[in-house]
Amino acid sequence: MAVNLKDIKSHMKGYPLMDPAARDVQASLQHYKDLKIGSENYIHHDGRKELLFRLKGTIPVSFRGSTYNIPIIIWVQRTHPKINPIVFVTPTPEMSINPSRFVDHSGRVYLPYISEWKQGKSDLTALLQILCVTFAENIPVYSRQQAAAGYNPPGSYRPPSAGGGAYRPPHPPQPQPGYNPYPQAQHPPYPQPGGQPGYPGPTPYPVQASMPTPGGYQPQPAPYPTGGYNQPPYPSPQGHPGGGYPPGPSGYIPPYPQPGGVVNAQPQMSAEEERRKKEEEERERAKENRISLESAVEDKIKRQLQNIMERAEDEMKALNDTQKKLKDNNEKLTKMLREMETKQNEVNSSIDTLRQKTAEVDSIIEYLESQPDEFNIDEAVVATNPVHNQILRLYAEENAIDDTIYYLGEALRRGVITSEAFLKHVRDLSRRQFMARATIIKAREASKLPPHGIPG
Repeated sequence: MAVNLKDIKSHMKGYPLMDPAARDVQASLQHYKDLKIGSENYIHHDGRKELLFRLKGTIPVSFRGSTYNIPIIIWVQRTHPKINPIVFVTPTPEMSINPSRFVDHSGRVYLPYISEWKQGKSDLTALLQILCVTFAENIPVYSRQQAAAGYNPPGSYRPPSAGGGAYRPPHPPQPQPGYNPYPQAQHPPYPQPGGQPGYPGPTPYPVQASMPTPGGYQPQPAPYPTGGYNQPPYPSPQGHPGGGYPPGPSGYIPPYPQPGGVVNAQPQMSAEEERRKKEEEERERAKENRISLESAVEDKIKRQLQNIMERAEDEMKALNDTQKKLKDNNEKLTKMLREMETKQNEVNSSIDTLRQKTAEVDSIIEYLESQPDEFNIDEAVVATNPVHNQILRLYAEENAIDDTIYYLGEALRRGVITSEAFLKHVRDLSRRQFMARATIIKAREASKLPPHGIPG
């Protein structure tokens, strides 16, 4: 069943490049359907815990004519596909890691394709294909059960599997010490030159099946491997016809113990070749381990540098945004300070004006309080010329008529006066108000005052 983009994106919350990352995952799942999507917490080398999207499952790997399902997990980092994914081999409890130049002891996979990851040129589908090809040449896991069965302790016997071939476990096998795909006689294996217990050494030579021992005789192992050839008997002493060892059944000749200090040249050459081969294998293994370590260190340094650069870029972006906001707020604060200074100057000016007016009012009050009790209000307000005095008097009369008409209306409403009396007084007052307004207009024109100041 195909996985849609909506299901993939549901596990990629917080990914800035969610759309291209989800499309890359969907394309890889179309070819490798045993991988399952999900999200889990991933702990980095510096101890940081981060919720990441992951692909977990198995990929098919062809090894020695058979197909094995290798369990892996691929962590898709938050800036995918800008940054490379993280790949681990995840063996089951029945499996063990087989370290190589591409896989370390923790199962971490190091490949040039991963360390040289480039956006737009690298994708998960190509990575999975490269993993299948790489694991076919260097199998990353082996079966614990087969490894335990492949070890032959001294004095034990391992029967051959059906068909005469070596036993094939359900997972890729790992060579173990003492493993021999050929049938062996019931005696300890030949000693390995420079061998160490538990360390894989060269396969011991098989015993020739075409040479039975007479009378149940079990030959003891020689100081060196026999090499699989018939050793000729030593010649008889001169003058003793028919001397030497008699041949056994089917032309069998028992091995003659070699004299001290005399070593057969052919076995010695075989042992020397085995020793050289073992040393060469150890050098090759050390070289592979060194290359794997160098690749791991290089990949780790690149990854850390890339993370540092990304964090630095994010911090620079955040700092630039903060600087921009600070500049904008600084301009706003400067503008507000200028406005406050202007308002403060206006307030100070208003305070000065208020003090002056207060002083004037105080002086007028003091003057009025010093006057006699009989004070004529009409004499308190005096205009500058007679025309202005006339305008002021007419204006007061007009406003008095307005008040009188208002109170006459209130008296009519309350029933104090009759309608006839109300209409009579209002008619007389209106005539007087009209004459006052007409006189005010002519007086203003004579005094050259603006007409818009006419009341009413």
